[in-house]
Amino acid sequence: MKDKKFSNWRTDIRIIWAIARKDILEAVKNRQAISVVITALFIVVMYSFIPSLTSLDNPTNVLIYDADGSPLSKQLKDSQALEVYTYPTQEIMLERLAHGEVPELGLVIPADFEQSLTTSQDTAHQPTLTGYVLYWVSDAQAARLTQEVETQITRLTGKAVLIQIAPERLIPDPDQHSLGMWVGAALVFLVIYTSLSLIANLMLEEKQTRTLDTLRVSPASTWHMVLGKVVTGLFYCLLGIAVALVINYKIILHWWLLIPALMLGTLAALSLGLAVGSVIEERGQLALWTFGLLIPLFVPVFLSDMHDLLPNWLNQLIVWVPSVTCFQLLQASFSSIPPASTLLRQFAWLSFWAVAGLAGAIWIIRWKEHAAMGDQESLVAKLLPSRRPVSHADGSAVRQTRRNTAATTSSTGVQALSHANLSARPASAFRIVGTIAAKDIRQSIRNKLILSILLGTILLVAGNALLLRVLSAHTSSQANLVSASLPILSSMISISLMALGVALVPLLMLEEKEAHTLETLLVSPARYIQVVAGKALAGSVYCLSGGLILLAAYHYLISHWELALLALLLGTAFVVALGLLVGMLSNNPTTVGMWAAAIMLVLIIPPILAGMISLERFPWIQDILTYWPSAAIVNLFNLSMHVNIPQGVVITNAAVVACAAIVLYLVTWWLVKRTDR
Repeated sequence: MKDKKFSNWRTDIRIIWAIARKDILEAVKNRQAISVVITALFIVVMYSFIPSLTSLDNPTNVLIYDADGSPLSKQLKDSQALEVYTYPTQEIMLERLAHGEVPELGLVIPADFEQSLTTSQDTAHQPTLTGYVLYWVSDAQAARLTQEVETQITRLTGKAVLIQIAPERLIPDPDQHSLGMWVGAALVFLVIYTSLSLIANLMLEEKQTRTLDTLRVSPASTWHMVLGKVVTGLFYCLLGIAVALVINYKIILHWWLLIPALMLGTLAALSLGLAVGSVIEERGQLALWTFGLLIPLFVPVFLSDMHDLLPNWLNQLIVWVPSVTCFQLLQASFSSIPPASTLLRQFAWLSFWAVAGLAGAIWIIRWKEHAAMGDQESLVAKLLPSRRPVSHADGSAVRQTRRNTAATTSSTGVQALSHANLSARPASAFRIVGTIAAKDIRQSIRNKLILSILLGTILLVAGNALLLRVLSAHTSSQANLVSASLPILSSMISISLMALGVALVPLLMLEEKEAHTLETLLVSPARYIQVVAGKALAGSVYCLSGGLILLAAYHYLISHWELALLALLLGTAFVVALGLLVGMLSNNPTTVGMWAAAIMLVLIIPPILAGMISLERFPWIQDILTYWPSAAIVNLFNLSMHVNIPQGVVITNAAVVACAAIVLYLVTWWLVKRTDR
């Protein structure tokens, strides 16, 4: 009996591994899956290095507690070589130091420092100060910090001063904002995004290639298939997690907390991906579901780190979100250990979501199987009573009718362009362009993928605008908060507009190529430039609609509406031209995704780096960014939110965007003309 059970277990494991191995290999060949993994890894790396990049050219931070008001603290504060902050008590200074995201030095100036400074006669009795650093600061970094501060003190006082680092390294509390916040947020995003996008995409591929039907009639049961997908998801999630942990190993204190938290969080997220993949039937639904679940799961992670700014009822509600529970456990692995009761409650809650999520995914898959079997049985029941054979000729006629119907449906609007609308009277250029644009707008309204991209982008930025309003209402430094957020908001509006153009507009051209209606347009009275203009007009309608909603979300920050509208018009012209070019270079939605991901990185990274670090030491990079279209769009939106705007800068940035758009339209026109030949 035991041998039989052992044999069954071995069979189960072989089936599960066979399914997982097939999915892992297919994901390697799937461009969509590879783009998901690359995007997740990029976010992880970016989040890990954001603190270092933002402080790249900034002076060293020194946090000082001066017990007796020594002149030294004021002299250091007036120094340009250091960024000095003073605090009334040592406890407050150490608490602020625990929030550090980059190597910083905490310094205690004792009450008798001035006396020891005047009485010291030789280096053997030089004054000594106590310094503090965070636990993840290496000995080499601590030595560099102390040497830099010692040099400044010696220069200011004329006496050599020794700084000794306290043997007890500072460890933050779990609820303190620190470097672990960025790492924890990156890991949570990686797990959620990979699970929702990759696993749901693999389930959708199974449906589209009909391999899911093969699995249903194979010896594999539903739970075999679910566990096989889970193993695949774990493989790719753990791949990204391994990269993140290698980069950030220095801040990990409690591996015994980190590993189970990541495993449970990954299982909970994978169950969502399985459920989504079982429900959706089209790729457009995949993007809609991914955006719809990613936002409510990931935004609360950042809100949980702002508990001092949020009302109490919202803080109590946020902690029940499973992604927040996982994030809090990850933060605990980078800090002092919280109470055992808190850890047990968090692990129990996350375990419940993991188990309940997998059980729910199995139930949904079985329910879909029964629904599919019911549809097949009802179809057979309808066909069996008739028992009328269909002759070959009749069958051919039916198939021919279906072909004709499909052809008529696919070219709806194009035939009107090439015959009815244009044969009665000579067609003007504006009427041809308007007809092409109207056809594209009508067709794209029924395209779920286009609508999901538009809706997801708008929801993301609108949610950020609402968050800023909430934080502004609950903080005493509203003006400082808004002022510090302006460059980020300008980048977010620009990036959202670019995402609409690069991800949405190519689908307008791709639909024409897949339905073979582009050939009809090219042999119609429409000229090449009119075809491009019609597509551009349709894409501009969607980008301008989304852009106006974005500007409405941040209306309270805009000082110059004429400049904001100019930035929107020029930005739309550029991203639509870029989107049309991507559409001409792509042959399927997967290729569009690959091109869109690569182009978005090229467009986004330069202006983000320019906003985070000083480029005075790299003048050649500044020269490049002066003529970088995406950076020019960000600058225009940023200037519209300031009171004083230099006219020359506005003209330069507007000219850069306009010239780039013209060049892209000319290249697209040349590709359309080449396609016709």
